[in-house]
Amino acid sequence: MSGGEQQLTQIARALIRRPRVFLMDEPLANLDPPTRRRLREELVGLQHGYGVTAIYVANRADEIMNMPDRLVAIEHGRVIQTATPADVYRDPASLTIARLTGEVGTLRGTLINDDNGLVLSGPDLSLRLLPSVHPRHIGHQVTLVARSKDVRVTASGALTMTAGALTYGGSGSMRELLSPAGVMYTTDRDLTEGCSVSVWLDRWHLYDADGHLIS
Repeated sequence: MSGGEQQLTQIARALIRRPRVFLMDEPLANLDPPTRRRLREELVGLQHGYGVTAIYVANRADEIMNMPDRLVAIEHGRVIQTATPADVYRDPASLTIARLTGEVGTLRGTLINDDNGLVLSGPDLSLRLLPSVHPRHIGHQVTLVARSKDVRVTASGALTMTAGALTYGGSGSMRELLSPAGVMYTTDRDLTEGCSVSVWLDRWHLYDADGHLIS
């Protein structure tokens, strides 16, 4: 049997026993995408049907976001965040969690404080920030993260970027927005590659050099 068939057999053996708790460590890892998607839905249905607790280890965004009622995010042996998938997607507690739970764009720069407040400064980047952060982060490099749904091309945005190529993923196509400071993604696909655009970020988060959430 192939590796995928062996995994399916092992899953079937576990389910036949009707355990009180399911313990699964990446059970769908070696399956092709259509089979993985179908079995993912069946596992959720069986777990709900049996009414038992399932502890499921995963590092794929489609499984992380679509299978659990609650997520426990662990980094380097430490629990970093416990919340619903929707809450983790909206407010990821670390840069690693943000990247694991869906496509994100990132801009890297240094936090500076001028007379009017905080500014994220970098190559061709000067983005004024509204929220306050602890003074210890001033003068240090940080990473700004935004989901594609929160990135809008407008007539008068806070950033000037260059429209890049279309990218394709599980959530559909997105347009790259490029700058020397990093890459953002937008669902606004009707842009000409290479044109300069004005960009507004509806929502974003800041992470320090170690990937910890600071704003």
